[in-house]
Amino acid sequence: MNVDVILDDLDNNPQCLHGPCLLFKTNGPKAKEYYACSASRDHKECPFYVDATDKNLKKLKKVSKWVAIRSETIQNIISKNPYKKYLKFLKLMKTCKNENKCGERRKAEKCNQKLSVGYCYTCEELFESSDSDKHKDCKTIQNLTEYDLRHPTEILTPKEDSKTHAQYFFTNDTVKNIVLVLSRLGMERILCIGAPRIHEYVLNECKDEFQSMLLDIDLKYYNFYSEKEFIWYNMFNNCVLKEGCLKNLEEFLSHEKVAVVMDPPFGGRVEPLAFTVNELIRLYNRKNRMNENDGEGLEKSLGILWIFPYFMEVHIKASLPDFRMFDLKIDYDNHSSFTNVGNRKRKFGSPVRIFTNIPLSQLNLEGISGYRFCGSCGYWVAEENKHCDDCDACTSKNGRTYIHCYLCSRCVKPSYVHCRTCNKCILPDHTCSKPEKELSCFHCKGLGHKKRDCPEAQEMLTENRRKRRKKKRN
Repeated sequence: MNVDVILDDLDNNPQCLHGPCLLFKTNGPKAKEYYACSASRDHKECPFYVDATDKNLKKLKKVSKWVAIRSETIQNIISKNPYKKYLKFLKLMKTCKNENKCGERRKAEKCNQKLSVGYCYTCEELFESSDSDKHKDCKTIQNLTEYDLRHPTEILTPKEDSKTHAQYFFTNDTVKNIVLVLSRLGMERILCIGAPRIHEYVLNECKDEFQSMLLDIDLKYYNFYSEKEFIWYNMFNNCVLKEGCLKNLEEFLSHEKVAVVMDPPFGGRVEPLAFTVNELIRLYNRKNRMNENDGEGLEKSLGILWIFPYFMEVHIKASLPDFRMFDLKIDYDNHSSFTNVGNRKRKFGSPVRIFTNIPLSQLNLEGISGYRFCGSCGYWVAEENKHCDDCDACTSKNGRTYIHCYLCSRCVKPSYVHCRTCNKCILPDHTCSKPEKELSCFHCKGLGHKKRDCPEAQEMLTENRRKRRKKKRN
């Protein structure tokens, strides 16, 4: 079933716990429009669903109810002073460590016996040994170290639903490679959207070089970070979910040398993520008093590193034509399909790459194993990504060396063969002449394009904006 996402007038859509909902339109004989949660397609996670023709739609568009619910949700967490508790535990651990170093054995033993920090997965909070009875029926982890507290992604149980959370954490090598690339660019601030491992690495290893802020939909991070380090955020509608925290994000972006590392769930729709990217760029330009066409070069733009599988390239470029794929392979510790380490190592490496608006010539992989500099292209690529003189490009995308098909006039995967019936390269065991799905426009009902590319829709949008401005003036 073909489903379109309509992003017009998002702020006036009905809201749920996760901010403004998205308007979906199913195409076909039984076409319908409905609003659903932007962050989750799993109704167990967020059950919000309403038909666009619902007679109570106007009431549902009143945001005050959901602002209150979000405020109550966050207040239940903040009222326990989780970050204050975290700082207290760190301070006590340092005291014990110092007494151990000084050789004061009795004091150290007494301190270590008194302080036993744990984390409750059921209640989603840190606790000390004196409160263990409160969590006796819960799932917990005990005897946490200072290292554990400073590296929460190594103790938290990740949610692995690719539709909503997809908390697959980067390997240490991947984290170091990404941060090294940003360091060579001269960046000074990193906005980590759904990338907590980058955030914790920067805070622990590169605090003198970078400032870091984490935006994530997982509330558990309030146990480990202050509101200047972590913001409850939905990347599918660019919504800061806790009132008063937008100013922290704006302040963070009020600096020229900022980069965004965004690691969304791979099951999420590209269109709302692209919307968020554009909104962040606009906010950055506004805070730094730049016009969208004000000069060229990295120093005049918000650098985006969007982590996504290579096979989603066509969808990303449809929404963000200026983005290009950077051939740095991204590995995850806890994902069997997207790793190149251990027993789960893939033959051709991880299929996850970086899509970016930063010129590829500025991304330096020197000294990182498995990559080479292509003099013809002027940027770094994977070792197996050979330059094709006919295409005048390094064409491989999936970890294998592509081969050039002269009938198709392009490079293809080595497992493909040219089918004269289908008039293209395809897998040998395919079914010939199988019709492909054709793009259809929700607005004009024409074929060959989506609504976002429809000339009629663009004209109507421009006219509506003109009318709204005129109405405001009157």
